[in-house]
Amino acid sequence: MDNAAAEIRLEGIHVLVVDDAPDNRLLVSRFLKIAGATSESASDGPQGIDKAIAGDFDVILMDIQMPVMDGYEVVEKLRSMQFDRPIIALTAHAMKSERDRCLQSGFDAYLTKPIARNELLAMIRNAVEKFAGRRSNNTTQNEDIQPDPDGQRAPRAELQNQDRIRH
Repeated sequence: MDNAAAEIRLEGIHVLVVDDAPDNRLLVSRFLKIAGATSESASDGPQGIDKAIAGDFDVILMDIQMPVMDGYEVVEKLRSMQFDRPIIALTAHAMKSERDRCLQSGFDAYLTKPIARNELLAMIRNAVEKFAGRRSNNTTQNEDIQPDPDGQRAPRAELQNQDRIRH
């Protein structure tokens, strides 16, 4: 485990991981457990909606490409049900147009696969903090959540030896 990831602690944060790939769900759950968070998972969109509505999650990690119902459909449904917790899109598509589509569709943030552990953990922490700030300010606008407090992505060379999620 690298030092940057070791410093990011997520105690008390409960995360729903919605991804059709069992390996991705397992790896993300492992990252979260090491950071002190708890998590549950769903293997498709309808199951993700059910768990999101029934559970008390601080943040949802949502794969975009899933069978049955894709991430865009899931976030649209959740937002139409007044679900206001942060939802972070996870996608293999790194194009700016995909990022823009995610943010315009109701996701609070966007992270591309392969996912570096420190980026994921920092984005979750920032999403939870921004949500708490929105709640306390009674603001409902979506903000682009950056992967670290300085708003900078770690250089790729720094991330090469970290665990990564691929889709």
